[in-house]
Amino acid sequence: MRAAFAALLLAPAVAAAQASFDAGVSEARLLAGWAEPDGARVAGLAIDLAPGWKTYWRAPGEAGLPPVFDWTGSENVAAVTVEWPAPIVFETFGLASIGYDASVVLPLVVVPENPAEPISLRLGFDYGVCEEICIPERADLALDIAVDAVDAGGAAIAAARARTPMTAADAGLDAATCAIDGAGRERAFAARLTFASARAPGAELLVEGPEGVWFGRSETAVDGATVTATAPVSVFPESLWIARSDLRLTLLGPDGAVEIAGCAAEAP
Repeated sequence: MRAAFAALLLAPAVAAAQASFDAGVSEARLLAGWAEPDGARVAGLAIDLAPGWKTYWRAPGEAGLPPVFDWTGSENVAAVTVEWPAPIVFETFGLASIGYDASVVLPLVVVPENPAEPISLRLGFDYGVCEEICIPERADLALDIAVDAVDAGGAAIAAARARTPMTAADAGLDAATCAIDGAGRERAFAARLTFASARAPGAELLVEGPEGVWFGRSETAVDGATVTATAPVSVFPESLWIARSDLRLTLLGPDGAVEIAGCAAEAP
């Protein structure tokens, strides 16, 4: 996995030197959005992609570049939470990647230190885009937002929020159990999700863990209201303990995406 990732980084080194090549590949823009009654602002980060190009989700899969957000220099900002529309799984050089194959808006929930004052957003955004080769992109963005600002991009932000995964409760999840077997660097993950009603076939489970833990592409099966999945796990250092409560599961499928925080031990 790490060797494939290193190979992926070799292509951008050539492409990035060709300014005329990647100039029209992607564009990132901040959207002011709207203010919520509690004082928070729902803004957005729009990533426009040229036809045929893809970009990556927060966990890019077996091959890809994870997005990095640096809000240094922002003013009147206590916290920024990035919301992620449900991604797709696609192949990059024969490896499973997770992301978006068309332009996407990432909603941003901005909590100001003082809701009665304007917000100044400053974002250093590092992200990757891929077609036949992959390119690391860097966008340095700035947006000053008045207290009463309403952005024309609000509809796009709202549409993106509608595509974010449901909570486990909203999806009717009754139970989520899992196990990680083995020791050392290579281990095996298995999960069972039980819902209140039947799920449509065609689901795929994405698994995220703490730093030092990588989950491969899962094999997912749907049997009525039960979804089972298995996936390989790579761990470094090999002595690392993985707490099930630290895992984040995202189930993709025709019924809509579901995000699940942690999973319980399987019953003996």
